[in-house]
Amino acid sequence: MFFNPNVDSIESIITLGDSNSKTLGHLPKDAYKEYAQKKGIVVCKIKNELAGYCLFRRKQRTNIIKIAQLCVDPNFRGQSVADRILSFIKEEFNNHCKGISLNCRRDYKHASEVWKRNHFFPLEEKRSRSKKENYLLQWFYSFNQVNLFSETSSSKIKVLLDLNIVIKIRESSEGEEINDPEIKYLFNDDLLTEVEYFYANESLSEIIRDEDNSRRKETRKLLKNFKPLKFSAKKFVKVFKKVLNSCPAKNENDRSDRKQIAEAIVNNIPFFVTTDESLIKSCKPLEDEYNISILLPSEFIIQFDQIQNTDSFLPRRIGGATFDIKKLTSDYVDTAIHQFHNPKDEKKSDFKKKFHILCSDPGTAVKLVCQKNNDFALFSYNIENKALIVGVLRIRQSSIKYTLFNQIVTEIIQTAMHLGMEEIWIISSEIDSEMMNLLTSFRFFKQGEFFKKIILSGSFSSIPLLGNQKINRFFSNEFEGKQIGNEQKYELERVIFPGKIIDLDIQNLIIPIKPYWASQLFDNYLSSYSLFGANEKLIWNRKNVY
Repeated sequence: MFFNPNVDSIESIITLGDSNSKTLGHLPKDAYKEYAQKKGIVVCKIKNELAGYCLFRRKQRTNIIKIAQLCVDPNFRGQSVADRILSFIKEEFNNHCKGISLNCRRDYKHASEVWKRNHFFPLEEKRSRSKKENYLLQWFYSFNQVNLFSETSSSKIKVLLDLNIVIKIRESSEGEEINDPEIKYLFNDDLLTEVEYFYANESLSEIIRDEDNSRRKETRKLLKNFKPLKFSAKKFVKVFKKVLNSCPAKNENDRSDRKQIAEAIVNNIPFFVTTDESLIKSCKPLEDEYNISILLPSEFIIQFDQIQNTDSFLPRRIGGATFDIKKLTSDYVDTAIHQFHNPKDEKKSDFKKKFHILCSDPGTAVKLVCQKNNDFALFSYNIENKALIVGVLRIRQSSIKYTLFNQIVTEIIQTAMHLGMEEIWIISSEIDSEMMNLLTSFRFFKQGEFFKKIILSGSFSSIPLLGNQKINRFFSNEFEGKQIGNEQKYELERVIFPGKIIDLDIQNLIIPIKPYWASQLFDNYLSSYSLFGANEKLIWNRKNVY
């Protein structure tokens, strides 16, 4: 391998170039000589015979090596001649240039494999000048030259997006609006202030497999919204081999997936987000080995919430009993789906899809109620226009199912108060007849597909409240008059609970049946400090007081 070929070599190069002009394009003899004068020819000889050559020039303005031709004699093909030539150029210019660039027709499949094998990636695509509709790919190999301004530290969480996320955005977008609910929450404003999204260089190679020209163009356009990962060929090859050893690839798509993960590992990216569940399952061993999390969008959003709000994921006792309430963690999503899927009324795939959409919304809280290692209940809520909306509320069968439901509703009311909400909506499809009776006692009213309740915090006079349209809609005509008695005021107080009516003339006395039950019935903090906690059958049951 050498520069500055002699006169005989140039003649051989011209002859080889002319014989392959159909794919290379025709160059005049003087052009070859000019490349030679400017040290722009690399020659590869095997046993003193010309095996191949490369014509290139160094573009001063961009400091990039531009390859014009790379040709291998048919007699020497299959002997890695092109690889040797490219390696020689990389070694020669690694410390002086930004990278190597070349244009090659997309339909030249064999040549494309050469570029991919040598870690070139197709950055751009444009139509060629030929009458026939052909497309040129601009392939690029980066030397990753670093300067003072190219490295800026960022405190944001770094996430690599699988190309299938970008494709889903393309398929589900109308203008700038993403319709896929699980994907769109990845680009919630709150997340974007804390998260930096990247794409792998391998994604560029995956795009060119698509035979649809307009789709390729649209995918490339979307990809530009994210940052490319840096690519170090030596580090990548080493890591990729280890990744394949741990998680063998069955086909070309599998290899591409593992290449993306290898790029993430090399760049110290802690999260790889994909919609491919089989990929997550097959590459699970890599998570502990390389400290990378491979997650569905919904799982990443939960994990992001864990990182940002660690304290809120710590379990706390419900009402002083031994039951804990805690936020759902990303590693527990599949278990929760299995535990709380109702096989009688729904397909598991439907519940799974619904559940992942819930978990994907950063504005939705998903909570588990558990005792020791047993899960008893699952519920979720989000906020819309001063209303706390409970989208899922499921309780597993047990002797205290309805007692627990009663306490969860109390927790939901307290949460709504704390958040300054004015209404609570609980989806009716999750409610059985006994739960319906309990909700009625809390003064929830069925309206459409929800059970709804007004909540107010503070004390109020009864007459002004009845002028409130939100409250009035829950009453019949008998409450419209100004003269209302104590019974009506008492009913009104139950409707606005935990709010109080100051002109209600009823004394409130609660007396525990047994004196030592007092701490468990009325002091959550005191009872929660006991070794075994409060007895939930006592603390959550109104029948245990006079």
